[in-house]
Amino acid sequence: MAADFNREKMLVKKMVHTYFQHQWQFRLEIEEQPLDFEIFIKDVTYGPIELEYEPVKVGVNQLQFPTGVMPVSISMTVRDHDDERIHKWFAEWTAKVANGDGTVNPPLNPDTKWIRDWKKYTLIHKGTSFEEVLSETYPVAPVQLGDVTQSYTEHSFKEFPLTVIQFRS
Repeated sequence: MAADFNREKMLVKKMVHTYFQHQWQFRLEIEEQPLDFEIFIKDVTYGPIELEYEPVKVGVNQLQFPTGVMPVSISMTVRDHDDERIHKWFAEWTAKVANGDGTVNPPLNPDTKWIRDWKKYTLIHKGTSFEEVLSETYPVAPVQLGDVTQSYTEHSFKEFPLTVIQFRS
Protein backbone atom coordinates (compact mmCIF):
# COMPACT_ATOMS: atom_id res chain seq x y z
CA MET A 1 0.00 0.00 0.00
CA ALA A 2 2.77 2.45 0.95
CA ALA A 3 4.70 1.46 -2.19
CA ASP A 4 1.65 2.29 -4.34
CA PHE A 5 1.29 5.70 -2.67
CA ASN A 6 5.00 6.49 -3.17
CA ARG A 7 4.80 5.41 -6.82
CA GLU A 8 1.77 7.66 -7.39
CA LYS A 9 3.48 10.53 -5.55
CA MET A 10 6.55 10.19 -7.81
CA LEU A 11 4.32 10.02 -10.89
CA VAL A 12 2.49 13.22 -9.89
CA LYS A 13 5.80 14.97 -9.18
CA LYS A 14 7.13 13.87 -12.58
CA MET A 15 3.97 15.13 -14.32
CA VAL A 16 4.19 18.52 -12.58
CA HIS A 17 7.78 18.97 -13.79
CA THR A 18 7.15 17.72 -17.35
CA TYR A 19 6.82 20.31 -20.10
CA PHE A 20 3.90 18.98 -22.11
CA GLN A 21 3.75 20.63 -25.50
CA HIS A 22 0.93 23.14 -25.90
CA GLN A 23 -0.95 23.51 -29.18
CA TRP A 24 0.35 27.05 -29.69
CA GLN A 25 4.03 26.01 -29.56
CA PHE A 26 4.70 26.19 -33.30
CA ARG A 27 5.64 28.59 -36.06
CA LEU A 28 5.12 28.03 -39.77
CA GLU A 29 6.98 29.28 -42.82
CA ILE A 30 6.22 28.88 -46.50
CA GLU A 31 8.77 29.92 -49.07
CA GLU A 32 7.91 33.35 -50.59
CA GLN A 33 5.27 34.05 -47.92
CA PRO A 34 4.25 37.62 -47.04
CA LEU A 35 6.62 39.07 -44.44
CA ASP A 36 4.05 39.01 -41.63
CA PHE A 37 2.43 35.68 -42.59
CA GLU A 38 2.94 34.08 -39.18
CA ILE A 39 0.61 36.53 -37.41
CA PHE A 40 -2.26 35.54 -39.72
CA ILE A 41 -2.03 31.78 -39.04
CA LYS A 42 -4.69 30.61 -36.62
CA ASP A 43 -4.12 26.85 -36.70
CA VAL A 44 -2.70 24.00 -38.74
CA THR A 45 -3.94 20.44 -39.27
CA TYR A 46 -1.99 17.67 -40.97
CA GLY A 47 -1.23 13.97 -40.75
CA PRO A 48 2.55 13.70 -41.04
CA ILE A 49 2.64 9.92 -41.42
CA GLU A 50 0.30 7.82 -43.54
CA LEU A 51 1.10 4.47 -45.08
CA GLU A 52 -1.03 2.85 -47.76
CA TYR A 53 -1.80 -0.87 -47.43
CA GLU A 54 -3.27 -3.51 -49.71
CA PRO A 55 -5.13 -6.51 -48.29
CA VAL A 56 -4.10 -10.05 -49.23
CA LYS A 57 -6.37 -12.99 -48.40
CA VAL A 58 -4.60 -15.98 -46.89
CA GLY A 59 -7.18 -18.64 -46.15
CA VAL A 60 -9.76 -17.06 -43.86
CA ASN A 61 -7.33 -14.38 -42.71
CA GLN A 62 -6.54 -11.07 -44.30
CA LEU A 63 -3.01 -9.66 -44.17
CA GLN A 64 -2.13 -6.03 -44.84
CA PHE A 65 1.00 -5.26 -46.85
CA PRO A 66 2.34 -1.72 -47.31
CA THR A 67 2.24 -0.45 -50.88
CA GLY A 68 3.34 3.13 -50.45
CA VAL A 69 3.78 6.27 -48.41
CA MET A 70 1.03 8.84 -48.85
CA PRO A 71 1.79 12.54 -49.34
CA VAL A 72 1.10 14.84 -46.41
CA SER A 73 -1.92 17.11 -46.83
CA ILE A 74 -1.70 20.31 -44.76
CA SER A 75 -4.63 22.60 -43.97
CA MET A 76 -4.06 25.95 -42.30
CA THR A 77 -6.78 28.28 -41.07
CA VAL A 78 -5.65 31.84 -41.66
CA ARG A 79 -7.01 35.29 -41.00
CA ASP A 80 -6.51 37.98 -43.59
CA HIS A 81 -5.42 41.61 -43.51
CA ASP A 82 -7.97 44.16 -44.71
CA ASP A 83 -5.83 44.59 -47.86
CA GLU A 84 -6.38 40.83 -48.51
CA ARG A 85 -2.64 40.13 -48.74
CA ILE A 86 -2.95 36.44 -47.74
CA HIS A 87 -5.76 35.76 -50.23
CA LYS A 88 -3.84 37.53 -53.03
CA TRP A 89 -0.56 35.76 -52.18
CA PHE A 90 -2.18 32.31 -52.33
CA ALA A 91 -4.06 33.19 -55.54
CA GLU A 92 -0.77 34.31 -57.16
CA TRP A 93 0.88 31.05 -56.06
CA THR A 94 -1.91 28.88 -57.50
CA ALA A 95 -1.83 30.89 -60.75
CA LYS A 96 1.74 29.66 -61.28
CA VAL A 97 0.57 26.02 -61.48
CA ALA A 98 -1.68 26.09 -64.56
CA ASN A 99 -2.08 28.38 -67.54
CA GLY A 100 -5.26 29.66 -69.15
CA ASP A 101 -4.79 27.28 -72.09
CA GLY A 102 -4.95 24.25 -69.79
CA THR A 103 -1.23 23.48 -69.72
CA VAL A 104 0.63 22.93 -66.46
CA ASN A 105 3.92 24.68 -65.77
CA PRO A 106 7.00 22.68 -64.74
CA PRO A 107 7.11 22.64 -60.92
CA LEU A 108 10.66 23.95 -60.53
CA ASN A 109 10.90 26.35 -63.48
CA PRO A 110 12.54 29.54 -62.09
CA ASP A 111 9.85 31.77 -63.67
CA THR A 112 6.84 29.77 -62.50
CA LYS A 113 8.18 27.74 -59.58
CA TRP A 114 5.11 26.45 -57.75
CA ILE A 115 6.76 23.94 -55.42
CA ARG A 116 7.70 25.70 -52.19
CA ASP A 117 9.19 24.61 -48.89
CA TRP A 118 6.77 24.42 -45.96
CA LYS A 119 8.52 24.42 -42.58
CA LYS A 120 7.19 23.88 -39.09
CA TYR A 121 9.24 25.02 -36.12
CA THR A 122 8.47 23.72 -32.64
CA LEU A 123 9.01 25.93 -29.61
CA ILE A 124 10.82 23.93 -26.93
CA HIS A 125 11.42 24.96 -23.32
CA LYS A 126 15.02 25.90 -22.58
CA GLY A 127 15.21 27.07 -18.99
CA THR A 128 12.91 30.07 -18.69
CA SER A 129 12.60 30.73 -22.43
CA PHE A 130 11.84 28.90 -25.66
CA GLU A 131 14.06 27.73 -28.49
CA GLU A 132 12.78 27.23 -32.04
CA VAL A 133 13.64 23.85 -33.51
CA LEU A 134 12.91 22.94 -37.13
CA SER A 135 10.71 19.88 -36.76
CA GLU A 136 9.29 19.25 -40.24
CA THR A 137 9.96 20.37 -43.81
CA TYR A 138 7.99 19.40 -46.91
CA PRO A 139 8.11 20.56 -50.52
CA VAL A 140 4.46 21.49 -51.11
CA ALA A 141 2.10 22.55 -53.88
CA PRO A 142 -1.04 24.67 -53.46
CA VAL A 143 -4.34 22.79 -53.49
CA GLN A 144 -7.18 24.98 -52.29
CA LEU A 145 -8.15 28.31 -50.85
CA GLY A 146 -11.22 27.07 -49.00
CA ASP A 147 -14.60 28.59 -48.26
CA VAL A 148 -14.60 32.23 -47.25
CA THR A 149 -17.55 33.25 -45.09
CA GLN A 150 -18.40 36.87 -44.49
CA SER A 151 -21.39 38.17 -42.57
CA TYR A 152 -22.88 41.52 -41.58
CA THR A 153 -23.96 40.06 -38.24
CA GLU A 154 -20.62 38.57 -37.18
CA HIS A 155 -17.92 40.75 -35.65
CA SER A 156 -15.07 38.24 -35.85
CA PHE A 157 -12.10 38.27 -38.20
CA LYS A 158 -12.37 37.02 -41.77
CA GLU A 159 -10.73 33.61 -41.93
CA PHE A 160 -10.47 30.76 -44.41
CA PRO A 161 -8.55 27.49 -44.87
CA LEU A 162 -5.52 27.15 -47.13
CA THR A 163 -4.60 23.63 -48.20
CA VAL A 164 -1.27 22.47 -49.60
CA ILE A 165 -0.01 18.97 -50.33
CA GLN A 166 3.42 17.39 -50.18
CA PHE A 167 4.81 17.27 -53.74
CA ARG A 168 6.47 13.89 -53.28
CA SER A 169 6.03 11.46 -50.44
